[in-house]
Amino acid sequence: MPPGRMEYILVGFSAELDWRPLRFVKPIPPHRVCEACGLVRNRAAVLPCRHTLCESCYELSTRDGGRVCPLDGLQCEEEDVDLKEFPVQELLRREVKCWNEGSACSAVLPASLIGQHFRRECRHHSIRCPKCSARVLCTDVCAHLESECCTTTATPAGLECQGDSGRKEETALLTSSMQSLEAQAGELKALMERVLVATGANGDRLNEVVHGVNSCQEALREELRLGIIDVKDTLSTEGVDRK
Repeated sequence: MPPGRMEYILVGFSAELDWRPLRFVKPIPPHRVCEACGLVRNRAAVLPCRHTLCESCYELSTRDGGRVCPLDGLQCEEEDVDLKEFPVQELLRREVKCWNEGSACSAVLPASLIGQHFRRECRHHSIRCPKCSARVLCTDVCAHLESECCTTTATPAGLECQGDSGRKEETALLTSSMQSLEAQAGELKALMERVLVATGANGDRLNEVVHGVNSCQEALREELRLGIIDVKDTLSTEGVDRK
């Protein structure tokens, strides 16, 4: 995990929080975070080489009756591995930031309460304006439509319609997201291939995982490509309509 990063994905702690990125106020101790997949599970294994694997990755490290670290290839015996529990209540007491932090929500609460805040109390949920595609708080959308939103009236020369600006920003965001997802998928694929080399006993299972990563990467690339084309076509059509 990059230095200073305090966003984690939890698994096995709460149905409400599992598999949702959470931004913590303070970092989770390194020995709680899997160095192979980056997930935080309620059980982890610290190998003699000092690398930490979550329970799932540890189970995948079996080879010839022993264990092999997927990060450095060093072999070890199970009795030399330190299995650690991460108590659920200890994790849920840690403070996290609201998922709407990007929409200016400043709430900081124990992880056990963030779901209730997000569902019932947070006033910073946002939507895309149906007219100009700008990101607008749900509480402000009516006022936005009445006073700020780009309308069908003529746009003064030299001024760009907010709708165009919003869609161009969306195009840039989609392009950036595609590049980021491809990079992450590539890193994950490389990691899985290293694990595959180190753990021959689970070769078939890991081959399925690598294949799944490849399929996911292709699906994401195609979905983002179509999204970019759709936004560009919309911009082109609106440009013709205004002429």
